[in-house]
Amino acid sequence: MYPDRRDRTPRRSLLALAAALTMVGACARATEGSLDGDDAMVTDDDARVTDDDAGEEPDVGAADVGFDVGALDTGPRDAGVPDTGARDVGVPDAGFDAGPRDVGVPDTGVRDVGVVDAGPRDTGVRDVGVVDTGPRDTGVRDVGVVDTGPPVECAAGASRFCYTGPAATRLVGTCADGVEQCAAGRWSGRCEGERTPAAETCNNLDDDCDRRVDDLAASTCYSGPTATRAVGACRAGTRTCTAGTWSTCAGEVLPAAAEVCGNAVDEDCNGSVDDGCAGASRFAQGNVHACWLDDSARAWCWGGNFYGQTTFTTTGGSPSPVRAPSFDGLALAAGEYFGCVIRSDRTLHCAGLNDSGQIGDGSTTDRMDTVPVVGLTGVTAVAAGYKHACAVVAGGAVRCWGLNDRRQLGATCTGTDCNARPLAVAGLSGVTQLALGNRHSCALRSDGTVACWGDNANGELGLGTVGTAMAAPATVPGLSGVRAIEAGISHTCALLGDGTVRCWGANTYGQVGDGTMVDQGSPRAVIGLRGVERLVVGMHHGCALAAGRVSCWGYNSNGQLGDGTTVSRATPLMTSLVGITDLGAGYWHTCARSTGTTVWCWGWNLAGMLGIGATTPAQSTTPLRVAF
Repeated sequence: MYPDRRDRTPRRSLLALAAALTMVGACARATEGSLDGDDAMVTDDDARVTDDDAGEEPDVGAADVGFDVGALDTGPRDAGVPDTGARDVGVPDAGFDAGPRDVGVPDTGVRDVGVVDAGPRDTGVRDVGVVDTGPRDTGVRDVGVVDTGPPVECAAGASRFCYTGPAATRLVGTCADGVEQCAAGRWSGRCEGERTPAAETCNNLDDDCDRRVDDLAASTCYSGPTATRAVGACRAGTRTCTAGTWSTCAGEVLPAAAEVCGNAVDEDCNGSVDDGCAGASRFAQGNVHACWLDDSARAWCWGGNFYGQTTFTTTGGSPSPVRAPSFDGLALAAGEYFGCVIRSDRTLHCAGLNDSGQIGDGSTTDRMDTVPVVGLTGVTAVAAGYKHACAVVAGGAVRCWGLNDRRQLGATCTGTDCNARPLAVAGLSGVTQLALGNRHSCALRSDGTVACWGDNANGELGLGTVGTAMAAPATVPGLSGVRAIEAGISHTCALLGDGTVRCWGANTYGQVGDGTMVDQGSPRAVIGLRGVERLVVGMHHGCALAAGRVSCWGYNSNGQLGDGTTVSRATPLMTSLVGITDLGAGYWHTCARSTGTTVWCWGWNLAGMLGIGATTPAQSTTPLRVAF
């Protein structure tokens, strides 16, 4: 039986048509872009074509003729490249992709049959003939180059010399290169070990790399304790650098071991003027009057003025402080009814009773105002006794004048020609301070030793003997390291560098402070005193200042010890005062300063010498505030 013509003819026709379409597909792949506009006109006829075996499966291995049965390919458009959408079996897809066009490069979208996409998906960037192996490109065109990430600056472990200082200083003086290391393909940016210009020091090197060694200007210097720099007399000096060595500190002034008493200068640079100098207190108290210098070197006086000792315009005196311009100056001294002042020009002026020539003007006429002491210049310290006075002049020599009945002037002469003018005391030099009693005198030397002369009836010269008056100064044996000296009527005391006190002489009222009331011809330690900063002595009593507190001992008939009683004491007893900075003692009264014009006095008030504005009470056993 022959096959029906109708059955055979279509199969042959379809095979011919398939072959023709294969040729068309090949031509389409050879020419890029040949399907741009035409694809849009191709309809999907696959859905209307059926297999001629009326439902039988297509022949295995035969190519599909016509179009794939299935959905339109919606992946990126491929021109001449198999599509990775629904799998085609042996037939090129003539449809169109909707993504960016790739020319000659496998597409990474839906899988194409027969072609492997070798790189990450491209998003909007055309690659021409090159497989992209780096990270996804975003908007950058790669043309024939493989993208390998950031550029490499250096090889691992590499290093190079570096220098970050000014170019002109490189390898000059102490300046030197450093080394920069490579890490992870990048230079570190740290120049390790380099030395750039530094401040010049005195080391014989060119630290600032300017081709000059030790080019330093003279610098200030100070070798004393830091806390004393620019305090009191202390000041810095200057030094220069030569070949790595500083010169000595030229011109500096360091703290002195002890104050030069009576000159109102802070030589030990501790913030206190003449501290430790009994005679250098800003107070000067006689038997019935008192004067005080404020911080502006202005004098204030109160009490009796019977002979002009306060330079008031009347002899009645004042129970309140009164300005006394004639006593303005550096240091004061007061005796019985007379007083003296060292002026700023280092001349000495005195006023008051002059019956024994104690004013020193060559006469015995009382002076109601100050007059110059004859022939004295360059005065650094002054002291007044009962009716005589002495002064230290330039070079540490001593001059005395006034009463000389017990050789207290250091001479054997008598009469007006002897005592109304200053006389040189033989055998003394290097004296810094004086202490005068009733009829004896003592001098403190710069080496810390003490020499005394005059009356010795009670052992007040400290020589271990009594009874014999001496015109020639004699050194007190066994006494050294003395900072200050003070004298009462017939006893003497010394403040030592260790803050302790020694006294000797008359001791009827316990004024030696050794716990007895027996005269002592040699220095004895005052019991219980430590850290003393200032020492003062009245007629028969003494007081010491330590850590802002005042302790007194000796005669107390008028309350001059300030302990609330009139009982004499052979050892020190502390008063109620605190915060005291200065101290003074008269015959029967004592005064102290705390701050500013806050001054306290206690003891006898017969002529208003407590300064409280009245002559009553007649005495006070406790401190009363002076009426400034």
